[in-house]
Amino acid sequence: MRLSKKAIALGVCSVSVVAGIFAERQLSGTLTYPLLYSAEAVQHLTGKWEGCRTKAYRDTGNLWTQGIGHLCGRLKPTDTMTLEEVAEVLNKDLYQAEQCVLKNFNGGALTQGQREALTDFVFNVGCQKASTNANNRMTKIRTYALTKQYKEMCNSFLDWGYSKNKKGEMVRMQGLYARRLDEQKWCLK
Repeated sequence: MRLSKKAIALGVCSVSVVAGIFAERQLSGTLTYPLLYSAEAVQHLTGKWEGCRTKAYRDTGNLWTQGIGHLCGRLKPTDTMTLEEVAEVLNKDLYQAEQCVLKNFNGGALTQGQREALTDFVFNVGCQKASTNANNRMTKIRTYALTKQYKEMCNSFLDWGYSKNKKGEMVRMQGLYARRLDEQKWCLK
């Protein structure tokens, strides 16, 4: 893959290379945080939708982000990450998301595809939002997971493809909906 000068200046990096580093560490047992999440899911699910950047950028929520979807918060990081650092930070972020799935969604009872789809979802929206809605009740997707209604759980990813527009109306967001379709397919495989 040959990158343009603009892509290099923005710190665009290869998800495939990071997934390879992740896979190598997973196979050798040298991941800092042990994961069930596969390198295949890193490349074809999380990495596909998050992309890879060694330099910080503002995401759609105007938060500083770096690596593969790592939220840095409101303060811009000053360092450029190496690909090894991107893999390390991703390992920690995915570990936290996977722990949420194991704890709050009975992740040990799920198939690998179901668990990975939920882990990517939690990585994207956060554990709290994925688990509990604004009324402090369990989300539908969590209820389906806990009651072993797995097909319904997988199909409910699509409910999370909507957001409010500038007028405050709920509308389907094409990119977000496409990610939810991928999570649904991954979950059902």
